[in-house]
Amino acid sequence: MDKTPLENSIREESRKTINSIREQEAAQMKELDAACASEIAAFKEENETQTHSRIQQEIFKLKNRSVLERKKHKLLVVEEFITRIVDETIKGIRNDVRYRNFLVGAIRDALGKMKDLAEVGLTGKDLAFRDEIMNVLKNAGTKPDIVITGDDTIGWGGCVVHDITGGRIFNSTIERIYFRKHSAIRREVVRILREKGSAL
Repeated sequence: MDKTPLENSIREESRKTINSIREQEAAQMKELDAACASEIAAFKEENETQTHSRIQQEIFKLKNRSVLERKKHKLLVVEEFITRIVDETIKGIRNDVRYRNFLVGAIRDALGKMKDLAEVGLTGKDLAFRDEIMNVLKNAGTKPDIVITGDDTIGWGGCVVHDITGGRIFNSTIERIYFRKHSAIRREVVRILREKGSAL
């Protein structure tokens, strides 16, 4: 049985409507795909930018850390060098006649500020100078009575003079002198190393 024109017309309209809906869906899908692709590209670009920025920050930190580590290493080398020089100097200091003069001078200066009994502490090795120190002080007319004893707290040399009556302590040890002059010694060593073309 032939279809009526009305049925044909309805069918044609339905087909056109379905095609139109399909075309709209396809266009919307295309727009959604484009929007998704754009968002993904933007996210990827932002991610790459942040990652690059983070990498640059880490590289900058590494460079700074490297510079600081090199400086620290150079300072340690200088400190070790200074320590070695001081140790070598201290080993030979007692053989120098000026060391005995230093000891006597330090003791005499301290005693000049006292009235009564004083105790002088020396290293075990420096106790060998006891008689010589006593004779020099006696000949110089030093007033207070003194007792010279060994002092295990003194490592490098020098003396510690205790004013028994006044309760004062005069520290003329090599360690104390070095402690006071350490910064100046260090600056001088660094200056010399720079003059000699060191990389400090």
